[in-house]
Amino acid sequence: MYSLTFSKAGREDIVLTEDDLFDFHYEASCFSGESFELGGVNAAKLYLLIDNNTQRFSRGTFANARIKLEIDGEFIGNFTAELPKRRNGVIELTAYDDMIKLDVEYPSDYQFPQVFWNVYAQCAFEAGLAPDTSLDNVVLNGVWNNGIISHEYTDYIYANSCRKLVSGMAEWNGGYARINDDGKLQIDKFSKTVTKQYSSGDLMEFDYSDETVTFSKIKSSQKNKTYEKGTDDGYTLVINNQYISYGLEDGAFEQYFDLLYEYYSGFSLTPMSFTLADPDFDLKIGDRIEVYDEEENVTVTGNVSKIEIDGNCSMTVTCGGFENVSSASNYTPTSFSQMQQSKQSAINEPGIATKLVNTPTEAYPQKFSMVLGKGSGAGNVQIYDNWSDTPVEMGEMAFGGTFFGIQAGNAYMSVDNDTVTVRGNNFNLEINNSSGSKTLNYYYGNTIAYKRNPLLKMVMTDTYVEITMGRQSDGSQGKLKLAANGLYFNGKKVLTE
Repeated sequence: MYSLTFSKAGREDIVLTEDDLFDFHYEASCFSGESFELGGVNAAKLYLLIDNNTQRFSRGTFANARIKLEIDGEFIGNFTAELPKRRNGVIELTAYDDMIKLDVEYPSDYQFPQVFWNVYAQCAFEAGLAPDTSLDNVVLNGVWNNGIISHEYTDYIYANSCRKLVSGMAEWNGGYARINDDGKLQIDKFSKTVTKQYSSGDLMEFDYSDETVTFSKIKSSQKNKTYEKGTDDGYTLVINNQYISYGLEDGAFEQYFDLLYEYYSGFSLTPMSFTLADPDFDLKIGDRIEVYDEEENVTVTGNVSKIEIDGNCSMTVTCGGFENVSSASNYTPTSFSQMQQSKQSAINEPGIATKLVNTPTEAYPQKFSMVLGKGSGAGNVQIYDNWSDTPVEMGEMAFGGTFFGIQAGNAYMSVDNDTVTVRGNNFNLEINNSSGSKTLNYYYGNTIAYKRNPLLKMVMTDTYVEITMGRQSDGSQGKLKLAANGLYFNGKKVLTE
């Protein structure tokens, strides 16, 4: 049995149970996909279909409400609701835990060098997770629990949200981030000690891979230099966050690198998933577990990367490792592992990983070159005009797990999660969907300073469209809002009859 308590300022709490819902789904995870990775900052998610056939819940009842979830009397977490969707007597609602609050800009006046712990605490404060920057507001349980970001990182700080900063530091601390039961930001490592054991006969469903992932090498790059430690016998664990690694002093970088190798060298896991008829509330993300397959008489071991609970209170547990590859693809598990390692090697090669130069012809005499993976940036492509002895950069493309950008001269376009940016000499157009609403901003100028006062801003939600127009000489702005109950200008309703 589950209970959902909705709290909102100025209103009495509303408590719903499974009798009030058409559908329920809870999900918590620490990977962006199915592959093992460090630096996860995923928000726990709650999805509900609420029965409103009798129209007992008016518009706005659940929007931005605080939700406390309990299952069989066990506290699961607190969530904040997004704007709901209403249709045919059903209210569709999605909510996230407080990890989503980290999607805020880091303060531009914050000075480096700083220790990780201070930066974690500052992020928690900026996101509203803590009332101040006390170190008591952050719990560190990584492979190691601190670090120092040098003054060189200041050049990159303005390109990062608090969430990206937390991800990068958590990766170098050898773990992932989560919001604990006390509402604090916590960094955890993946456990190497088995804490839970199951038998296939006690499970509703059970499936696992034929291959076990064992890390034999760790790899990263910093300031045009590649660091590797270990052998090629197994899988390679790659530390990808270039922002944080660039900000580490050389000596500290090598020290932290060695600490991660000591912990994860020989770390093995078997990708699997299984379903329990009833939730096991002692099971947490990152826990190391064993499952005995009674039919095959084998025991498989993995670390929990995702937990899902559905409306019937069954719990599905996933232990990730690598993306599954169909046998029809002609890849054996070994060749797939080697293929992944070769990709990582090309991405992290120091200096110039790959350089392609065309052969001039009579029809096209101009010479150009394309450089892949230049410098410390993973996934960079530069194109140069080699007409003269001194190459001129014509354009650049950069890409990562959630980012893609392309630039030519002063023209620039990027896509980052829910944000699209187009920029030229003196304008900046931004489309943002990160908060659930659709926002379009137009700025005169192409630097961050202009974002304080856009010439045009349009916000679209399920219930209204609002347009804010350019600055006047006195600094004021005109605001036009179209809602179901009328048209408003600067907060005053406009008579249209």
